[in-house]
Amino acid sequence: MEILIFYLHLFFLFLQTLQSVCLIWTLLQTGITANKARTAKRVIVVCPCSLVKNWDNEFTKWLGAGTVKTLALAESDRKTVEKNIDCFVKTKMFNVLIVSYETLRTHVGRLIKYKDCCDLLVCDEAHRLKNRENQTSMALNSIPVRRRVLLTGTPMQNDLEEFYAMVDFTNPGILGTPEDFRRKTLNPILRGREPDATEKQKQKMMEIQQNMSSIVNEFILRRINELNAQHLPPKLVQVVCCNLTEIQQNMYQHLCNSKAMQHVLDGKQVNCLGSIQMLMKVSWVLFSICQICVFLCNPI
Repeated sequence: MEILIFYLHLFFLFLQTLQSVCLIWTLLQTGITANKARTAKRVIVVCPCSLVKNWDNEFTKWLGAGTVKTLALAESDRKTVEKNIDCFVKTKMFNVLIVSYETLRTHVGRLIKYKDCCDLLVCDEAHRLKNRENQTSMALNSIPVRRRVLLTGTPMQNDLEEFYAMVDFTNPGILGTPEDFRRKTLNPILRGREPDATEKQKQKMMEIQQNMSSIVNEFILRRINELNAQHLPPKLVQVVCCNLTEIQQNMYQHLCNSKAMQHVLDGKQVNCLGSIQMLMKVSWVLFSICQICVFLCNPI
């Protein structure tokens, strides 16, 4: 079952990335004004450091090599990063800047010197922006760009303050100021959820939630499991028992023979939580190795 979930996660990421590439390409090539000027000339894609190269490869995969001129920045020395950023904002050599959150946060001051540094901002793994007061959120918010797209597979609607932070990042002020949101939306909803809430408070909570949903649904594209399931093959759960390989057996035996685990088995250690967590980590590593092997043998 966990391997199936692993494949579904990859499938959702695939759709999310493909849609973003299509959007970026469309805005780079078309315009909506009378003079037919292109809607976007410079696009910035911000993502975790480990995904910078992946995003670069996606543009090549779907659009062809050289169709969109991308500049990928992640782990480079300071002078190289500054030189590349200047090249992106001062020349027309590149259409898309792909940069990690850490790199952008460090060098955002160099970008915002230019008013036309960015026409579209795409943030992958955007749940990093759930706290509007952290340095990453403030750095991205300082970029003078009106068109912003946030991509995330992490549910945010359960924490309304985090949800507000992401909504306000894409559409500043649409839910009011933070103080107005807490007073008019957050507090009444929380009161209506209390076990001892009155019928009037519950009714007010429902009205506020419906009103907020009608506003945010205008610009949120949400893909729930029920909708995705319509386009996927029937779910098949298989439990497969596999013998451990030699290296996996050695890892497991090393942990079982350790002093900490022996103390647990002998009843000498009262708090077993640390040993259990250690065993879970080893099991997860073994499972991850299996996942990678299965995926490489049967790519999507």
